[in-house]
Amino acid sequence: MSPSATQATLKPLSPYTEIRGMLYFPRMLDKIRKHAASQLHDDFHKSFGVALDGRCCAYLRIIRCLTTWRSTKAATASRSHRHTA
Repeated sequence: MSPSATQATLKPLSPYTEIRGMLYFPRMLDKIRKHAASQLHDDFHKSFGVALDGRCCAYLRIIRCLTTWRSTKAATASRSHRHTA
């Protein structure tokens, strides 16, 4: 696979991709899937779950899930730093 093809597979869908009349939602789901499979490009990790992701979750009223994911992520990061120190 060429480097540009590999790079393209690590990026999420376009925010203009539409499913059942909703824009951006398919992109957010694609980011979640790729992140779970460790296939999300590193550039997207910092903003994962915030900005438009957060707004989309708030609109869909799934804020609790996002908050749980963030706290789990923070706890995991904290534990991994303790083991490496």
